[in-house]
Amino acid sequence: MWLGGGGVIGAMLGQAARIARATGADGVSIHGLTTYSTPDCHLPYEALSQEVRSTVSLDEDPERVWSRLSRGMQRSVKRSLRQGLEFSVSCGRGDFIQMHRLETLTRKRQGLPVPSARYFLSILETLEPGRARVMLAREGGIPVAGIMAFDEGSSILGVFAASDPGRLRLLPNNYLFWRALEWSCDRGYESFDMGLTRKDNTGLLAFKRGWGTLEEDALQLYHPQRLVTSKDSSLARSGLVRKIFSRVPLPIFRMVGPWVIRQLTS
Repeated sequence: MWLGGGGVIGAMLGQAARIARATGADGVSIHGLTTYSTPDCHLPYEALSQEVRSTVSLDEDPERVWSRLSRGMQRSVKRSLRQGLEFSVSCGRGDFIQMHRLETLTRKRQGLPVPSARYFLSILETLEPGRARVMLAREGGIPVAGIMAFDEGSSILGVFAASDPGRLRLLPNNYLFWRALEWSCDRGYESFDMGLTRKDNTGLLAFKRGWGTLEEDALQLYHPQRLVTSKDSSLARSGLVRKIFSRVPLPIFRMVGPWVIRQLTS
């Protein structure tokens, strides 16, 4: 998120704080600030830099984008293109449900709680038509990997990215991201935003760097300052949550995930 000055950031933080008070929330956090000025407001806050935003610069010729991929990524993409996968882009309700299914499988493997399917559908229903899309890689018509992508004008923003753990031998993520980059180039987008990654998530950062990404430190604002301590304790508890969640049956995992997310973020 690019913000031009402290006044704008201060106004955003102030409005968010008013909404938090009105709804009974403990506090607010603003993530993804890539241009930062001290908020022009009188609210107590804490600023942290724990995340990186990774962006791929696009071109009308996808071959120029290809040339910036690492050699290892190029080899993986070439292998994935030989697996008989198919690429699709859709704003359909059914594909959003498929995206949630893939996100559920991915988070189950990682031991992380998953939002509800209702949450995924609310994104489709709330935004203007065409703003949110699901990009899918399919094997024999069955989705094996997906990206939820948002049209940000000159950029595509990839938010959720997930795959079927039982189909990783097909390299569906490599296939899907390359097809997504090609699709974005063909439609004149200037960049593909791969989203935020915590700096300590070295594995995911390495995957994104393989696509020739440009990295920019992203700041997070927390109000009040005590929310930072609450946030850190939530992250500490997540170690236990992961161990439990990776072992529970899938129906239970799907059912309790939204409740756990609310507890970790409250």
